[in-house]
Amino acid sequence: MFKSAFPEIKWPAFPSPTQAIFMALAYQLEKSERLVPEKLLEYQLQQLDALLSHAYETIPFYRKRLEQLGIKPHEDPITLDKWQNIPIITRDDIQVNGEELICQSLPKHHGQVFPSRTSGSTGKPLTTYNSNISSVFYQAIMLRYHLWYQRDLNSKLAVIKYFKDNTDPYPDGKKVPTWETAPASIYKTGSMVMLNIHTNIDQQLEWLSRENPQYLVTYPSNAVALAQLSLSQNIKLSNLRQVMMLSEVVDEKVRSICQQAWGVDVSDVYSSNEAGCLAIECPEHKNYHIQSEVVYLEVLNEKGESCQPGEIGRVVVTPLHNFAMPLIRYELGDYAEVGEACLCGRGLPVLKRILGRTRNLLTFPSGERFWPVVPHVSLQKIAPIKQRQFVQKTKEQIEARLVVARNLTEQEEDSLTKHIQKKLGYPFQIIFVYQDKLSRSEGGKFEEFISEV
Repeated sequence: MFKSAFPEIKWPAFPSPTQAIFMALAYQLEKSERLVPEKLLEYQLQQLDALLSHAYETIPFYRKRLEQLGIKPHEDPITLDKWQNIPIITRDDIQVNGEELICQSLPKHHGQVFPSRTSGSTGKPLTTYNSNISSVFYQAIMLRYHLWYQRDLNSKLAVIKYFKDNTDPYPDGKKVPTWETAPASIYKTGSMVMLNIHTNIDQQLEWLSRENPQYLVTYPSNAVALAQLSLSQNIKLSNLRQVMMLSEVVDEKVRSICQQAWGVDVSDVYSSNEAGCLAIECPEHKNYHIQSEVVYLEVLNEKGESCQPGEIGRVVVTPLHNFAMPLIRYELGDYAEVGEACLCGRGLPVLKRILGRTRNLLTFPSGERFWPVVPHVSLQKIAPIKQRQFVQKTKEQIEARLVVARNLTEQEEDSLTKHIQKKLGYPFQIIFVYQDKLSRSEGGKFEEFISEV
């Protein structure tokens, strides 16, 4: 039931200005997700043209870049051919030219500007800037996410992730009376409870079982650790209905163990600090729908051409409404596989798989690179391994960081070495390093494979 701005008017609900904004956006998103691809692209190009015109007029970095290409967006509307000639910008470009990319004359109705800082999985922190209007669009997309999955908004939502402000640590965490801004402004929602990802996993599970929420938001690697501990301690989260994933790649292991431990399904959102929400997993089919109303997302091959369904390429994004610090054709460092049109009937473009970041690629001595897959379950059949992480130190050497239930025998190490070499497709030297706990990045993310090559 919609929430009324005035207590004496119960039904139909009378919206506040904030409610009206989110209701209007939700209505438009419901219509636009059913557009045919050609119409969707037409609308995207209109918004890209507005973004380019703003960048051309207010940011010298982009003016110079566009003039070199003979593109004057305020005189000649952008076309797809012209767009694909615009140079891609990288993380390094932003770090070097960061100040020059910030707009100094943002339209007033875009609201305040605020920074977004990534801790930098590559060791290089990155700061970008957004405005209030970008935040509104992000909230509207998150509302779409809840509506797609028909979640019971009156339920309790638990969030375990990285929070900059950890003023409410375990045992209580932080409690707020409602969900996020968009659903809470329109509907009556349940409460939201939060805990920092850096909390010990045993404490996380104790807190989670005490809160007993209907929905959980966390990172895939953290969900796996919680599910494993739940199984080992026979702890049931009786109210849990779904786990919502973010930040890391979701694979079948994550889905399987959440089903095994708690009897629940998993849903996933593909997002980044720099560009916001990029794609949402379809509630009917395991595809990812690109959120085309807020981002223009390209998947490009080595020649810089658009990938076709079934092809894997690098992800390049342009947030459509970030006028504070436009990121025009920004290479995220991720790879994805393009999918066919989804059978659900939504016209939003499809990613079949998200494969992770460039730094997760294994490099052979020949220079060839590919995504390494060493399933956790296959290692557990050989030895009692609780957690693992692989780090490529050189083109010939892999460091296997392990958390184990007991000391491994020489025979187990030998079997693991042969198994890892087989899965990686090359006789790398495997160096075992045993740890009590595998660390996360400052931002709370965990990567199963890291390349230092």
